[in-house]
Amino acid sequence: MTQARVRPLFLKRAVGIIRVSEVGDREGERFVSPSDQRRAIERVAETESLRLIDVLEELDVSAYRRTLERRPGLKTAVELIERGEAEVIVACYFDRLFRKLKVQEEVLQRVEDAGGRVLAVDTGEVRTDTAARWLTSTMLGMVSEFVARRTGESTREAKANAVANGIPPWGIMPLGYVAHGADRKIYVDPDAAEVVREAFLLREAGTSLQDITVFLHKKGYPRSFRSTQKMFYNRFYLGELHYGKFVNLHSHEAIIDTRLFRSVAYMRGDPRGPQSHSPILLARQGLAVCGTCNQKMMAGGQNLKGRPDAPRKRYYDYRCAPIPSPRCPRRPYIAAPILDTYVADAVKRRLASAKGRWSSDERLVEAEADAATKERKLNAAVNAFDGLDDVPATRTKLLEMKADYEAARERLNELRAAFGTPALASLADWDSMTLAEQRAVLRAVVRRIIVAPGRGTPAQRVTIEFFEE
Repeated sequence: MTQARVRPLFLKRAVGIIRVSEVGDREGERFVSPSDQRRAIERVAETESLRLIDVLEELDVSAYRRTLERRPGLKTAVELIERGEAEVIVACYFDRLFRKLKVQEEVLQRVEDAGGRVLAVDTGEVRTDTAARWLTSTMLGMVSEFVARRTGESTREAKANAVANGIPPWGIMPLGYVAHGADRKIYVDPDAAEVVREAFLLREAGTSLQDITVFLHKKGYPRSFRSTQKMFYNRFYLGELHYGKFVNLHSHEAIIDTRLFRSVAYMRGDPRGPQSHSPILLARQGLAVCGTCNQKMMAGGQNLKGRPDAPRKRYYDYRCAPIPSPRCPRRPYIAAPILDTYVADAVKRRLASAKGRWSSDERLVEAEADAATKERKLNAAVNAFDGLDDVPATRTKLLEMKADYEAARERLNELRAAFGTPALASLADWDSMTLAEQRAVLRAVVRRIIVAPGRGTPAQRVTIEFFEE
C-alpha cells in the first residue's frame, strides 16, 4: 500500500512582493537584497507548487508610513487577486508585507473575500478565517508594528538633531550635492549643479522628461526616468532639508531659485515616449481643477469630421474626465479658447498691476542689496564674537541679527518668485511671447484655476487663485 502524497498548500497562480524601505547604498549580510528576496519567493513557490506569474518590487517604500493606496506592489497584487488573475500573494518575510495593522487588516479582508491567500516564507500562511488564525496573524502584525514604532522613537531625537544641523539622514545626495567629512556637511558640486540648472531650464522651456533623462545621460549623470521626474519637485534644491516632520528651511546652499523651482515643480508630469504638442495654453500644466471634485481637469477636443456641416478642424476643451475622477457627480466642461482667453487677460492685468508697484524691478534690487548687507553684518558679528557664544547678551544679539537676515532673505525670495524672469521683469507683450514662455509665466503667478460646472460666463464659473506677492 503506497502512502498518499501530501497535497501542496496551493496549486494556484502567485504574485511575489519584494520590499525594501530604503535602498541607498546598503549592502552586505545584514541587508536582505531584492535578489535574495526573489530567490526565497521562487524557492517557496517551487516547494508549494505555485505558478509565479509576477514578482512586484517596492523599493524605497515604507510599510509603516504608507497606506495600501501608496503601496504600488501590494496594491497591484491585491487587485490581481480581486480580478481573479491570481490566487496567492507571497513575500520573503512577514514584515516585508506588513508593518501596520490597519494595512494588514485591509489586505487580508480583501484577499480572503476574493478567495485568495497570503503566504510569508518565514511564518507560513497568514489567515483570519478562524479565531486562532486571527489571533496568530494579529499578534504577528502587532509585533511588526511595535518594532517599527520603537525604531522610530529611538531614532527620532537623532534625526531631529541631524536635520536641525543640516545633515541629511540618508546616504545618497541629490544630483548637484555632495556630503564630506565625518559631520557629513553638504557642499555644492559645481559641475553637477550647472547640469541641474540646465535641466530645470530645459524643463521650463517644455522639454519632455524623457529628453531630459537622455540629456543627463549625455552629460555623464545617468538617471532613470522616475529619478528625473522626482528631481523637479525636490525642495532640497531650494536649500531646504525635509525628513518626515523635521524641516530645516536654511540647511544648505540652494542651486535653484524659488521662481524657477515653482515654475517647473507645478508642471504636469508627462509620460514616456513622444507626445503631440498641444496648441492650447493650459494643456499639461495641471492648473485647471474641477470645481466639484477638486481634481485636475484634462485637455481634449473633438474633430467633428463625421458631420458634413462641420469644418475639418479640432475643437479643444477642458473637462473633468472619468479617469482622474471616477465618482465626480457634476463634471464641468469649458471650451479651451474661452478659458485660455479669460486666464490670459487676468494674468496680463495682474502683471500690469505689478509693474506699477515694482517699476524697473527697483524693489527687487533693493531687496537684494538689503539681504547682502545683513548677511555681511551677521558674518562679521559671528567672527567678532567667536568664543563668546555662551554669553547671554552676545547670543541674543546674534539671534536678532540672524532673524533680520532671514526676514530679508525671505522677502528677496518672494520678489524673485514674482518677478525673477525676463518675461516677468520686463513685462513684455504677452502676445509676443512663445507658448512655452506664456506657460512659464502662468506657473510663476497662478496657483490654480477652479472651473465650476453649469452654464454662465467665465467670470461666473471660473475662479483664479494667484500666488501671494
